[in-house]
Amino acid sequence: AIPFCVDAARYATDEPGDLSCFMPQELSMALWAMAKVLGRRPAAKSASSSAGLAPEVEKFAVSVSEEGARRLSEFSPQGLSNIAWALATLELTRLPSARRFISAAASLSLSELHAFPPQAIANFCWALGRLDDAGQELAV
Repeated sequence: AIPFCVDAARYATDEPGDLSCFMPQELSMALWAMAKVLGRRPAAKSASSSAGLAPEVEKFAVSVSEEGARRLSEFSPQGLSNIAWALATLELTRLPSARRFISAAASLSLSELHAFPPQAIANFCWALGRLDDAGQELAV
């Protein structure tokens, strides 16, 4: 399963802008599935690399967070929270693009939180907890 994830990540990010042709649900489910298969890895010791995470998967995750940030309003609550959960699960919350996506998605979602399914709320809570310092700026 891990080689498949690496190959899929490589294929999806071969050309700049390739992710713009993906539907929001496809982006969120692809990253969620990779995070589910690969699981949590030990935290990286440096800000430039993720311990145990293939560079292709990290590049894909960063690309999804950047594309997702550009298209936030197109995602369902579950789609937004799946990406946030996946970024946190892959231990990528130290990366600026991941932090920006999680914070922006959570901020956008605050006014609609009452309509979110419980799983989406749980995913956001867990991802925000992995950001360490984001809770203060998003307090309701």
